[in-house]
Amino acid sequence: MKFARSIAGKIWALPNTIIGIAVGTVGYVVGTFMGTNPYIDFKNNAIQFHNIPFMNTAMTFGNAILYDDDPYFYSTAARGTHTLGDEELQHTYQAEKLGLFYLPAHAIFGIGSMITSGNYSINGWHENSYLEKYPHPGPGDSWSPKPWGPWK
Repeated sequence: MKFARSIAGKIWALPNTIIGIAVGTVGYVVGTFMGTNPYIDFKNNAIQFHNIPFMNTAMTFGNAILYDDDPYFYSTAARGTHTLGDEELQHTYQAEKLGLFYLPAHAIFGIGSMITSGNYSINGWHENSYLEKYPHPGPGDSWSPKPWGPWK
């Protein structure tokens, strides 16, 4: 049953994943020409594109994750007791639950977070967004490597 739910979630998230694969493929080609040594692997419940030069962050599109070429944004970059890859993994679960609505919901909550926090940077995007609450615990909050929150 768990396997069937996982497959169904991936199918439901497929439109977002296709966008991620398209952007990741373009980033892979651009990165190859720019010498960022892009590579692809399959971890964190996703196809992962690493060393994408135009990302300036890490971003999840369905079951595709794109990482910048800055070591701060590597999938293995430490974030206290977990890694950036662990955070992005949680977004894949969100995408499997929300399906077609994942990217629009992420945009609405992210922009709303920037407006309510008054911080119009990537930090503001994460500050109050419901979809960032579990992947990015606040100061003093504990982080668990197990799937938590309403997503898994």
